[in-house]
Amino acid sequence: MDAAGLEKFDLFAMSQGGSVAVTYAARHPERVNRLVLYGCYLIGMLQRNLTAEEREEAEIGLRILKLSWWNDNPAFRQVNTMFLIPEGTMEQFRWYNDLQRVSTSPENAVEIQRTFYMVNVREAAATLKMPTLVLQAEYDAAVPFEQGRQTAAQIPDARFVTLESKNHVLLATEPA
Repeated sequence: MDAAGLEKFDLFAMSQGGSVAVTYAARHPERVNRLVLYGCYLIGMLQRNLTAEEREEAEIGLRILKLSWWNDNPAFRQVNTMFLIPEGTMEQFRWYNDLQRVSTSPENAVEIQRTFYMVNVREAAATLKMPTLVLQAEYDAAVPFEQGRQTAAQIPDARFVTLESKNHVLLATEPA
């Protein structure tokens, strides 16, 4: 924000960026006018009270991520894509599958995901005082609806809005 010359601004975050935005807003409340969080969570998957099956599913997801990233066959990447845009078109699936390959290395992708699985910013969220809007797709497979609700509940005076969608990444053709 310093490099952009912004003294005070509205901050939007989506998905895993939510924990980063919440941390920034807690550390620099004088700089953030308003906060908008979409499809975010405050506590990573491996920090939650999971069943053995849910924990295994998370670990399998990390293995699939590593195996799929550079593989020419998009089958494994499609697993991740279906969590994010299950109502996408074939063209959108291809686009997202290709985007995954060019965005980072397989090792980085796994390390980033593992880091966000371990995040816990509930304490920082509880200190926020700026107007905050939390948006959550009702049927999001990547970030469960209850995580969005808990995010809003943890931030003082946050407003929670449910969006009717199955997609974690909203598509331009959706009413949401």
